[in-house]
Amino acid sequence: MSVFVNRGRQLAALRQAFQDAGPGRCRIAVLSGPPGIGKTAMAERFAATAVNATVLRACGAEEDTGLAFGLTHQLIGSAEPDTLYEAIERSQDGPVVVVVDDAQWADHPSLQAICSLPRRVRTASLLIVMIVRDPGDPGLPGAVHRILGADGTLRIALTGLDEDAVRDLCAELTGHRPSRRAARRLRQHTEGNPRHLRALLAEVSPESVDELDVPLPVPRSVAAPVLAALDACTPAAQGLIGATAVLDERCPLHLAAAVAEVAEPLTALEEAIGSGLLAEEIGTGHIRFRSPLTREAVYQEHLGPVRRAALHERAAAAVPDRAARLWHRARSTVGPDADLATELGALGHRHATTGHWPEAARYLGAAAGLAPDAAARERLDLEASECLISVGEADQHALARRLHELAPSPWRDYVQALLELNAGRIHSAATLLTELQRASDSDGIPHARINGHLRFVRHLQHRTWSAASLADPDDLDGVRRRVIAHLQRAEQRWLSGDWDEALSEGNAGGALAAGGGQALLVPLCEAGQVPLLAARGEWDAAEARLRAARDRPAAETVPLVSAAVATAAAHLAAARGDDDQVLRVSPTLPSDLVVDALITLGRLDEAETVLDRLRANAVGRPLEMAAAARVRGGLHAARRETRQAVAAFENSLDVLDGLRAPFLTALTRLGFGAFLRRAGRRGAAAAHLEPAHVGFEALGARPYLARCARELAACGRPGGGRSAGESSVGLTAQESAVAGRAARGLTNRQIAREMVISVKTVEYHLGNIYPKLRVRSRTELAVRMAGG
Repeated sequence: MSVFVNRGRQLAALRQAFQDAGPGRCRIAVLSGPPGIGKTAMAERFAATAVNATVLRACGAEEDTGLAFGLTHQLIGSAEPDTLYEAIERSQDGPVVVVVDDAQWADHPSLQAICSLPRRVRTASLLIVMIVRDPGDPGLPGAVHRILGADGTLRIALTGLDEDAVRDLCAELTGHRPSRRAARRLRQHTEGNPRHLRALLAEVSPESVDELDVPLPVPRSVAAPVLAALDACTPAAQGLIGATAVLDERCPLHLAAAVAEVAEPLTALEEAIGSGLLAEEIGTGHIRFRSPLTREAVYQEHLGPVRRAALHERAAAAVPDRAARLWHRARSTVGPDADLATELGALGHRHATTGHWPEAARYLGAAAGLAPDAAARERLDLEASECLISVGEADQHALARRLHELAPSPWRDYVQALLELNAGRIHSAATLLTELQRASDSDGIPHARINGHLRFVRHLQHRTWSAASLADPDDLDGVRRRVIAHLQRAEQRWLSGDWDEALSEGNAGGALAAGGGQALLVPLCEAGQVPLLAARGEWDAAEARLRAARDRPAAETVPLVSAAVATAAAHLAAARGDDDQVLRVSPTLPSDLVVDALITLGRLDEAETVLDRLRANAVGRPLEMAAAARVRGGLHAARRETRQAVAAFENSLDVLDGLRAPFLTALTRLGFGAFLRRAGRRGAAAAHLEPAHVGFEALGARPYLARCARELAACGRPGGGRSAGESSVGLTAQESAVAGRAARGLTNRQIAREMVISVKTVEYHLGNIYPKLRVRSRTELAVRMAGG
């Protein structure tokens, strides 16, 4: 069964190298990475798709390293290196691909012969694929190091699969696609190594992967060599390795030696390094395991309960950190311990107060396991569950079943409210939270948290969509706070013109929301990217995001999410110029897009009614005020109220002046320019349309760029670009327009009249232009703008 996932980019690079290896040319590619990472699978997948190629394969073996020309014999059935060259040159069946697997164990004479091929090939098309664990391995011959380090060599270092690829692999192997949280845990446990993942999935049921409360085992195929390596070590080295496993994946050497009671730590360390289990971090005094699975194999399979508890007890006496001491004491204790449970609980509460949720969950969970009575255990367990929900690490289905079995209590209702909220059932969440807020006894649940969740719920129920106004992230906890921070940054970057960054922030927020079980925030992240993709004319991507957001249950049940989806759909329709669709998808939104559509369709009285609502909502919000002024200008223009239209458009530009909002500014200039062009003022229209064209072009806003170009063409400017002599290097679009006119000899008053702006605005822009272009006079400005 195929395990080839998440390697499309690397496979494409190999195929490109194959195409580059034309007649008389040889390309070399090296695939590197740890065992099981998928190097051989990638080479085989590539070889299977190499059209009309003759593929010669050979594989090094540790026991055959001293067998001279053994690899050459595998390739062509002959031990003669010249025969290898002749066989490649005589190939009449098309290009030749030589795949050398486990090159670190290949015999040196064969490697020398293969490495000589690039300079000997005359007519053949040849690609050599070297598969090696570490291209810097000093055991490889010098000839190999030279070609692997050559400028023309393609180097592909394979790393572990990402979370999405882990989910794909699980689905392919078991038919079950785990949750993102489960995939994240699998990836951390195995470092995304496909071989380890396959071995693990063969030993556990597909459904158990999603049970986050159950520790993942170590695959037998991984544990067996680790245990064999341990058996070959002396007791001192075994002790050092076991103590390191108890202390964690990485720890100071002196601390591990103290816990293991090893008298000669350097000798023991050298042996542990030789076993392949530990590594030394030179210069830091720390040692670490080669991989997380190695540490788990030692901890779970090698150390028995007695030895493990004894090492934890010694660690509790040796570690300097109080929290670590408590943790080790908990791991060495059997049965209830009221004092230790109290200390661990207090430590967990301190971490929760400061928002360090994973640590809080760890200590509260440990305290629950040591609490002497059922009521205390239940409350501590629920407190730990709250922390896990906050970071998106709770097994929500298992937790819901557990809550159903508990007697009613404030903590049970509070955790139930969080589960309801994350699942998108905001009405039941609001009911539970409101009751907790009104209750005289909340059993120690911080009222600030209850109130913060309630504020979030009220935004979801009553507010129209705006990431910046959704909620103050400081009022929220864990994953929700981080997702909203991503949403806010995405919105800010969308407005400021950093559109690639906006998409990146939106993607990060969506992945975090999905992985953290935030069912309400996922569609907000998806819908939030639609306006940007639509403005760029990326229709398929915009439709896919909109479809995904619209298909979420919250899109029908939560007003805020419904509004976000409607707004996204309106942006997509507006970018396409489909005014009827704008009104169909967002008939009740007080939006500038709706006003624009109504104006275009001639429904001016309705447009004014929506505009009144829009203006009322925009008070105190500059960008919304600018948008309202823009569409007010469009409404006056449609009514042939020239003076009022000019005043409204100028008002919009004045509000935007000084704000970094290039798309909104270009949109206003496009509307202003189109109005002036229809009024017969072509010069004044071009003064706005040209910088709008520059702005849309810089943003990649193709649909709007096309509209602007059509308006410019109607003004007699078919190029759709800047006037002759203008330069935008280092200048904003408006500065570029002012500079071009000043360079042509226009006075400030003439520039103001032509661009339909105030003289003071011209003076302001010139004050910025001169230092930017390093000129001191209009004469120097004219020379600079002419390219002198």
